[in-house]
Amino acid sequence: MADAKLKILCVHGYRQSDKIFAEKTGALRKGLKKLATFTYFTAPHQVLQDSDGNDCNDDGQFGWWFSKDNRTYSALHVADIDLGYHESLQAFRKFCLDTGPYDGVLGFSQGACMVSIICTLQQRQILDLPFNFKFAIIMAGFKSLLSPHLQFFTDQIVLPSLHVFGKADRVIPIELSQELAKNFKDPTLIIHEGGHFVPAAAPQRKAYMEFLQKFI
Repeated sequence: MADAKLKILCVHGYRQSDKIFAEKTGALRKGLKKLATFTYFTAPHQVLQDSDGNDCNDDGQFGWWFSKDNRTYSALHVADIDLGYHESLQAFRKFCLDTGPYDGVLGFSQGACMVSIICTLQQRQILDLPFNFKFAIIMAGFKSLLSPHLQFFTDQIVLPSLHVFGKADRVIPIELSQELAKNFKDPTLIIHEGGHFVPAAAPQRKAYMEFLQKFI
């Protein structure tokens, strides 16, 4: 069908939710509304404390896993635990089964790390879904430093990928996003001047459209 749109599943960042991430990607969705529809879902683990162990005032924050026993997380933590990861993977699979199929998957920050793991599981044919993602969009991504996850960053991923990261990102330094992109074969890069957010100005919109049009 000429009017068919790509269906993209969106995986939010740490201390976000489906609603928060939908708001933060509003300009992106508007700019790509002729090409794609976006579906969001929330991680199963509520974040109750910030990285310093202080109680969170907002009960609408969620994460895909934690890197400390006190159920906090930082992308820079080096640890031997990944509290909640397996439950999140199960939730991801169930959501895909209930609402899919999807053409592509998009992740931001911790969600981008999750998406990179999903790409590896799909390539190894152990994701256990009745469909395959055709592409991945990885925004402010990084390799997980948690030892149970190191196994997911040894393959070169052949799935077409678009990597988006900012030169001024102080949450996920640009070097970490560049290192993750090297795990993908022939990655497409969008490097912007800003920080830890989803860019949607005219130059980025043009690049998104050029990437997505290959899958229409």
